[in-house]
Amino acid sequence: MQNIAVIGGGVIGASIAYHLARAGAKVTLLDQRPPVSGTTAASFAWLNGSSGKSEPYVRLRQDSLQTWRDLDQALAGALKIEWTGCISWRPTAEETERFVANRQAWGYPISLIERNRVAELDPGLIDPPPCAAHMPAEGALLPVEATQTLLAAAREAGADIRHETPVIGIDQQKGRVAAVEIPGERLAADCVVLAAGTETRALAALAGADIPMTSTPGVAFYCKPCPRLVNGVVVNEAFEMKQNAEGRFISVANFPENEPAPWAAVERVVRQELAAIARHVRGADKLEVDRTVLGYRPLPPDGFPMLGFAPGLDGLYVAVMHSGVTLAPIVGRFAVEEIVQGRAADALAMYRPGRFAPDTAPDRATFDRSF
Repeated sequence: MQNIAVIGGGVIGASIAYHLARAGAKVTLLDQRPPVSGTTAASFAWLNGSSGKSEPYVRLRQDSLQTWRDLDQALAGALKIEWTGCISWRPTAEETERFVANRQAWGYPISLIERNRVAELDPGLIDPPPCAAHMPAEGALLPVEATQTLLAAAREAGADIRHETPVIGIDQQKGRVAAVEIPGERLAADCVVLAAGTETRALAALAGADIPMTSTPGVAFYCKPCPRLVNGVVVNEAFEMKQNAEGRFISVANFPENEPAPWAAVERVVRQELAAIARHVRGADKLEVDRTVLGYRPLPPDGFPMLGFAPGLDGLYVAVMHSGVTLAPIVGRFAVEEIVQGRAADALAMYRPGRFAPDTAPDRATFDRSF
């Protein structure tokens, strides 16, 4: 039986721990924070494939949507995913049409709908756009609750879940990871999985590996339950919004990257986002915010996932990405294939950490605004 240490208790780490434990590995999940208090807690948690920037990435995300469905069925609906679909539009009708045609060419389930159909699907919109993209297979979930469900399922499958447990060292012997050090204890490990979001680079450095990445800030806010304002996920260049089953309106806002005192600006950023939403949605001017979460999205340099074994050190597996909520279940499935079964997943070939060698490192890409 393999001893595997998963570092990071967000949705990616929880999914990997669950899948590995179910596959028979001896799993210990370590997170220096209280349960689900990192970036996952600030996620908009829009489950989608449409925002992918390339055909292979769109297909990977599309496959993960089906994996979410399979996982929810295996957990008897405990994830409470709401497959409400999504309406999205670009600044101009021409841009929206190109976006739809592009995804259709990639085989993604998407259609171009006109203003009257937009109004039928979401009658709360004050001035529907001339046309929009409709993605009926997309959905949303509550990221904290879903991650807690995965952690509980991982524990039930035999995983040892330890929160508020910082990793202070990753030992290696003869070019292979051997153990993880935590305060007062050394845990033997045949494989160490780094699923710690923005902390991944610092953790990799403990093992002598360099995993380049950056991050961008954002704030998610939850409003008090109110009458139904929108039926599904609604996304454009100005805002992203959804409303869950209990009537809680949820949105996410971009944040100034160089803000010297982020929390001092949270109220201003949320107020600006609410004003934009109120101009587009009937009744949104009465929304009352009761919780905000500031988070930092982990971003590999080219904006695509970083998945696989780190070059130059056997047994160090990296799983870091933006859109972690969308990709969480399929990443867990691939972790079993690659770590437990020892088979390289062809679908991950373009996402390996080794692509960031100094002579091949790409320029920083333009990223989606959503968590």
